[in-house]
Amino acid sequence: MRPADYPDAAPFIEAYLTNRGLRAVEVLSPERTISEQQLEAAKFDVTYSAHSRMAEAIRTILATDALHDAVLADIQRVLRAWDMRSTSENRSAALANLMFEPLYEARRNRQPEPDPVATAQAAAQYLNAHFHRLDPAWGEVLRLRHGNVDLPMDGANDVLRGIRWSREPDGRLNANFGDGLMMIMDWAPDHSLTVRVVSQWGASSHETSRHYNDQSALYAAHGWRIQPW
Repeated sequence: MRPADYPDAAPFIEAYLTNRGLRAVEVLSPERTISEQQLEAAKFDVTYSAHSRMAEAIRTILATDALHDAVLADIQRVLRAWDMRSTSENRSAALANLMFEPLYEARRNRQPEPDPVATAQAAAQYLNAHFHRLDPAWGEVLRLRHGNVDLPMDGANDVLRGIRWSREPDGRLNANFGDGLMMIMDWAPDHSLTVRVVSQWGASSHETSRHYNDQSALYAAHGWRIQPW
């Protein structure tokens, strides 16, 4: 495919390997067959590859001289402890993901990428303003909010558990884009069919309906509604 043949789509064609691509290769390629458990583990993977743009940004920040910059030194302390995973209980993921968000958006939109040290400093300022610390649990920051539902979330930009967000007045990030309706269909050797399905909210867009957000808790917990056929 040549981008010139698709001028309207060309600005959005990713001509680079994303973290999602890297992790798909790392997680799935070594396997000759994929079990049910491996498939689900890959779908909900929240890890950044050591070869990803995120890892490159972290290395840049950690290599920057912070001898006379107490804030940067504190940022480095939090990021140095990060295991590159965006689980809800992780205490370095909030700083890392807020640092990375402007870099991710710039690359997607083919704009010059900002300095990761500068975006880390902005992320630190944001977390201190809203959470009074640099290392709140990621699930305290990233929430699934829909109607009266307010749940801790995992996932992030460009991981296989892909989640994007909008910023709320209280500083929380509302997970409102990314993983949505998900389905797994299983045809068994006896020819029976089982369907597992979940939506991030529910089956109705009407706030008065009991199905407006009745699947949110399942979705946040990596659960499924199971329907035999």
